[in-house]
Amino acid sequence: MLRDEENYVALFIDWDNLAISTAADFGGATPDVRAIVKVAQRHGTILLARAYAEWQVPSDRLAVYRSGVDPIYAPTFRFEPDPVGGPSRGKSLADPCMVADCIDMLHLMPAVTHYVLVSGDKDL
Repeated sequence: MLRDEENYVALFIDWDNLAISTAADFGGATPDVRAIVKVAQRHGTILLARAYAEWQVPSDRLAVYRSGVDPIYAPTFRFEPDPVGGPSRGKSLADPCMVADCIDMLHLMPAVTHYVLVSGDKDL
């Protein structure tokens, strides 16, 4: 039974954008998922934790899972090749998947009192 005076958290991580931002700002570092979970726990008990990405690096997916966060597949649509010969450019579906899940949880998990969104995306 959930008590009214307790806080409950839903954690949503835009992994691709967070990983890109972290690598750019901290010399190639990867995000510390356990630290993210600890910060979210300051707001209450985590009832739901998800991270959205295409998960091309299996070690990233495993690190997220081991931290108690569900890795959710969100593909990237590649629409044009990089003119310099690098990887093709595209648009990740992590943002719309994450937002849709947030809206669903507003209705499906009314006990959630706090939503924590983690991203390096300026759109959010």
